[in-house]
Order: sequence, then C-alpha cells, then structure tokens
Amino acid sequence: MEYINMHRERMVLGAALLEDEDDVRVGMMIAVDLPDRQAVDAFMRDEPYNAAGIFESVVVRKCARIFPEEDRAHFDNLLREERRKAAQANHAPKVA
Repeated sequence: MEYINMHRERMVLGAALLEDEDDVRVGMMIAVDLPDRQAVDAFMRDEPYNAAGIFESVVVRKCARIFPEEDRAHFDNLLREERRKAAQANHAPKVA
C-alpha cells in the first residue's frame, strides 16, 4: 500500500479480483495514468508484489477512458457516433 500511496496522483482505479463464490482474492487490477510504455514498465517493475514474484502473470494493456468521463460532453459525443454507426449499419444493403 505504501507503493500505491506514493503513486496516488496517477492512480485511476485499483481493485481486488475476487472469486464469484467466496470472494477469495485471486488477483488485482490497477489502472494508472502514465505518459508512456516505459513509465508503465518502470511502475510494474517496481511494484512490490510484482517485484517479489507473487503474480503468476501480468497483463498490461493500453486503454481509452470512456467512463466516468473527464469531460461530460465526450461520452455524449461517443454515444452519438455509435448511434450514427448503428443506424447506418441497419440501413446498409444486406450481403447474401
């Protein structure tokens, strides 16, 4: 927790991953706002559980934040665009 606390200003989300039946912890998920892949690699290299070899595997993925939105209009614009695409797809000629 000390390591996470040192990086709190960059933390977007932290969560324990749990088994459905008994809420046993089976992993963790961290969403962190870092400038580039090198910064992510350094963060994960120094993350204490990872450095200690506790994790069976680590998956790092880049993501685009949609919700909760930083700019309320951003989500509205994405929704409008998805509705437009769906409407076009519904009116597109069917290919046999």
